[in-house]
Amino acid sequence: MVLTSAISSDASLFSYIEPILKRLGESEIGWAIAEAFAAEKESVASIESLFDWIADGQPTQDFYALFFHSWKATHLKMLAIYGLSCRLQRLALQHESGFERDCLMLASVRNAETSYEDLGLDYEGLTHAELYDQLVANFLPDDQWVRSRWCLTAAKGFQQWIYKNMVVQPELTGLLTNLFSEIYNHAEYSIAQRSFSLRLERQGETSRTQREKALCYINVHVSDATEEEHFQVVLEAIRLYTKATSNNVDKLQALTLFREYLRQIGSILATIERSGSRMASGREITCAHS
Repeated sequence: MVLTSAISSDASLFSYIEPILKRLGESEIGWAIAEAFAAEKESVASIESLFDWIADGQPTQDFYALFFHSWKATHLKMLAIYGLSCRLQRLALQHESGFERDCLMLASVRNAETSYEDLGLDYEGLTHAELYDQLVANFLPDDQWVRSRWCLTAAKGFQQWIYKNMVVQPELTGLLTNLFSEIYNHAEYSIAQRSFSLRLERQGETSRTQREKALCYINVHVSDATEEEHFQVVLEAIRLYTKATSNNVDKLQALTLFREYLRQIGSILATIERSGSRMASGREITCAHS
């Protein structure tokens, strides 16, 4: 796996998103994404700070257990994607035939495309869940991190919020949630790639090949503009859905949703960094569910 993204020590989350929005041109969705990042500067700073700390701080094994379990809860949303695609299919089947049915069926297909790599469809069945476990194995000696005590309550809450948005809330809310997660993930994985590469160097993994192999889970999300392509296919799903239903995107509602996403992620990662600092100083964490 070749590292294809530009890795800069001062790269911000938004620096990875802005070029995509510029190519998008004038749009309500593009406006809402840019405004969300501008309005949630504190949350964004917390996200960037955590990944800087991983590279430059003193992570302990307890920190890695807390980070990897909680971080996993904010990703790997295959079930939610599948649920939303099923909802779109069911909506399509309410139409016997015609334009609306075709648009909704194709919207379902486009939304489902964001899970192809997670399921390992093009990688001989190697799922992203398996790649995630392989990533963790480079930092922890066993699987104790999977115990529930290492997952922040807020991370579990975020996971549930994503799921409900995509399988309970209106379909357009679900599509916008999936859309934002893809463009956010593009940026987050990009800074995580740099962060963990530096951490591995400091652990003695000086070979580029060794680091690329260790970070395969992160690299597959960054190489070949994977998450950016996912963002584009969900954009197409939204276009098809709105054509079929006449439920247009409200930019202020989209802005509210995107800001909430960043607020929750920022709070989770800020808590993880605070916990990591206490762990590094030798102070016990009595409960990982803070």
